[in-house]
Amino acid sequence: MNHFHAGLLRGVAGLLLVLCLSLVPLAALASSVDTAVVDTTAPMGSVTLAPGGSASITINLSVTGRQDGTATFKVNRDWTLSGGTFTGSNPLTFTVGPRVAGDPATTFSTSGTVTVAASQAAGVFTLAIGAFDITNTNSTGAKLSAGASSSYEVTVVPPADTTPPTITVTSPTDNGVYLLNQPVKAGYSCEDTGSGVAQCEGTVANGASIDTGSVGTHTFTVNAKDNAGNTSTKSVTYIVTCGIKLLYDPTKAAKAGSTIPIKIQLVDANGTNVSSSAMTVKAIGITKSGEDSSGDTMEDSGNANPDSNFRYDPTLQGYIYNLSTKGLSTGTYTVTITINGVAPSPAGSVQFGVK
Repeated sequence: MNHFHAGLLRGVAGLLLVLCLSLVPLAALASSVDTAVVDTTAPMGSVTLAPGGSASITINLSVTGRQDGTATFKVNRDWTLSGGTFTGSNPLTFTVGPRVAGDPATTFSTSGTVTVAASQAAGVFTLAIGAFDITNTNSTGAKLSAGASSSYEVTVVPPADTTPPTITVTSPTDNGVYLLNQPVKAGYSCEDTGSGVAQCEGTVANGASIDTGSVGTHTFTVNAKDNAGNTSTKSVTYIVTCGIKLLYDPTKAAKAGSTIPIKIQLVDANGTNVSSSAMTVKAIGITKSGEDSSGDTMEDSGNANPDSNFRYDPTLQGYIYNLSTKGLSTGTYTVTITINGVAPSPAGSVQFGVK
């Protein structure tokens, strides 16, 4: 007697149900699984789906061995993967009549679907399908019982995505103006409605302080990348400048034709004097209050301020501009200046009066 017949005789005490699968994804990938021998391990099929996708599924079952009465069993036809767990539904009931040990296998087949929930994260997941709710009409003799179940590998990949992430920078705001040494926290976010954000990094970390340590125009950049490899970059510029502290009384009007020594200091966000010879403070024009002048040329007395630059005076620990009021009419004037090429804080101004 060969091993095959010996195995059948040893199984007379109980009939085993062998479940096997042939799964055919919508993308025309196929796995053909047929089991005709009890306890044979079925090879593993597979399918690759994006969240929200589905594939057709054909479930093949085979019953071998002796069965004295009539039996029924169920198998779920539809399966949904959500949160990493498969849930079966839409069960179908099969009936198996009496069998003797030598009868050929009784086969069954049904179709359904395997679906990946839209919220399911990427990964590799194993679906195992087996018979359940087995009933037997006979109380004695050989009965039907569950045998091997087959496994099916479902690989979930990010959906096709060609759109790069969207970057929003809330701090610094584009063309924002800040005082020297002013504490300003970086604020930004990245969004991607496709495959999701994989990277969102700025010049400094979110919530960390941006660079306000030097006067001038600065650039802040954020780089983003999604799980599909799409990238985006957003850069904003911001200005760092100083405040102005007056070392003279702007309410005291000077006589027309006289010289006004305009004395100032530059201060940072803490009110600390940061004046130095390394800072270039330049007078670029004056405007009379109530007039729409774009700024008249300033005149210095005795060429005391070449190139219209304020002169740094160590004794003042600040700057001085000997302004000539020759030709100026009675009124209040505002001096337009720049500090290292940028305007001072909007709160800082240089004014004088002529009587």
